[in-house]
Amino acid sequence: MPAPVATQNLDGDVLTLAPVRHLLVRYRQVLAFGLVGILLMGLALVAAAWWLSPATRVSSIQLSLGFLGAQDGQYPNQLPFSAEELLDPAVLRTVYDRHQLQQWLEFPAFESALSISQNHIS
Repeated sequence: MPAPVATQNLDGDVLTLAPVRHLLVRYRQVLAFGLVGILLMGLALVAAAWWLSPATRVSSIQLSLGFLGAQDGQYPNQLPFSAEELLDPAVLRTVYDRHQLQQWLEFPAFESALSISQNHIS
């Protein structure tokens, strides 16, 4: 057994860490089980957070506008048309309310989650 670590303070008293060392040796199994328990609890918390966190899903659909003039950017009555009009807040609010999406997400999140990518097919 190694000699205890001892130092002297300014008053000349001897300070030793031997009692602390003996205490740690005596309770090493308890400390080891406690450390393993804390690590397992942390792992369980991380797993629960990962399992319960909402997943982000990305999906896409092809939408073909069949009215005359859609490919040219015009309504049939010759008024200008843009596919971006589908993302107008009034249109999105109607879809949001009609399909009762408020039970899954707030309107701003719904609105910001949508986008349009145009591909012109000849």
